[in-house]
Amino acid sequence: MITELSGLVKFSSADASFVVIETHGVGYEVYVSSLTRAALPFSGGAEVVTLKIKTIASENTLTLYGFATQAEYNAFILLTSVPRVGPRLALKLLSINLEVLFTAIVSGKPEIMLEVKGVGETSVKRIIHELGEKKAPAFLLFLQTSTAQRPISPKFTTLTKHKEGHPETQVRLEDMFRAKHTAGSAPPSVPGGAPAAPVAPPPELDELLSEVAE
Repeated sequence: MITELSGLVKFSSADASFVVIETHGVGYEVYVSSLTRAALPFSGGAEVVTLKIKTIASENTLTLYGFATQAEYNAFILLTSVPRVGPRLALKLLSINLEVLFTAIVSGKPEIMLEVKGVGETSVKRIIHELGEKKAPAFLLFLQTSTAQRPISPKFTTLTKHKEGHPETQVRLEDMFRAKHTAGSAPPSVPGGAPAAPVAPPPELDELLSEVAE
């Protein structure tokens, strides 16, 4: 089972849905999201790249899906855990910034997902229903408190550019998760004020993130 792939980008499909990564003289067809494709160099260059790979085997085919960051890989695993959400649909949704996507799932707002071509209302409702209560809030905290959005390949930079400091968002997401799954937690820091003492993540968080990372 292929879990990671390093090599040269030898070819990119016309619609940018897949690339061919050549390593040791062998070319591997790897399906990617638009975010990962934007982070890759142009085909035919001499820059070695590394992708995190999810290999999906069916009766007659073996398909590779590649991701520039651990966070995008985990998001793919999480989305495809929803019944009737396949890998191609998940890749379409991963054209959306991860924090924007999972905030929409948590808040139950389908509009941003429905703007993606080929994504239907029934699938979006199913994703919100399956992930919105526990897994999506936990994953948002995971994104904000870990190094998961660092690129797998040290030369990738496109996916990791972001504005520094979003205290309002951080507080809102922590409050949302703790209100649903814990009682008596100490309040987080107030935006613009002195930070409060660090609050340990709820005990459910580690378990949920382990499920996402499997």
